[in-house]
Amino acid sequence: MDGVDPDHDRPARLLERHAEHRRVQALTALAANPHTPRTAVTDVLNRLHPAELAWITENADGPDWFLAVAAAVPVPQDEDDGVVRLVDDEELGKHPDPAAVLQSWLDSPAAAEVLSRSEVYRAVVKSRYRTLEHLRQIPADEVLDSLDPTPAQAHTP
Repeated sequence: MDGVDPDHDRPARLLERHAEHRRVQALTALAANPHTPRTAVTDVLNRLHPAELAWITENADGPDWFLAVAAAVPVPQDEDDGVVRLVDDEELGKHPDPAAVLQSWLDSPAAAEVLSRSEVYRAVVKSRYRTLEHLRQIPADEVLDSLDPTPAQAHTP
């Protein structure tokens, strides 16, 4: 397509479009501060979303030790690029922890670029693998909208 950035859907770019890279940008600034303990920064790196790690390795002007540690953080095998891809319950059932996959959809900082939050919420609500904890994270109106909207029709003779 003409006029479309070829990097448009890369995880790091997805974060930037919604200013969701600010958290890792702040972490990079902390890493550059010589008074910040390195362990405090490296402990946080292990909890970042793969898209956030991609942003650090592609964009951060942090110290070499920080960039090296960020690049070495292992990404779970089932997450290749950090981009949310909704799958049906049949595919979820093949995963060792389907509920964790649903949680990753809710937690994903880049989900809003690829999918609307409503699409993510609907997929979670409709999944047989959802838990009460998942539902508590979704706005009530989204849960109600995702339920079967067709009321029982009265039979007219």
